[in-house]
Amino acid sequence: MSLYEDLVEAWVPAKHEWLWPRPLGQELVNRLGRQKMFNYCAFMLNIVPFITMI
Repeated sequence: MSLYEDLVEAWVPAKHEWLWPRPLGQELVNRLGRQKMFNYCAFMLNIVPFITMI
């Protein structure tokens, strides 16, 4: 099972047909296929590096 293909594609209804015949594909679609996935982009995010010197 590939985390980036099988697991994530269970959340994408358009990929269910591709995922169905793969190992654990039916189980993933049945259990995760009804879940909703949300995406959030933080455009104005400032990253402050914390560097520790020993």
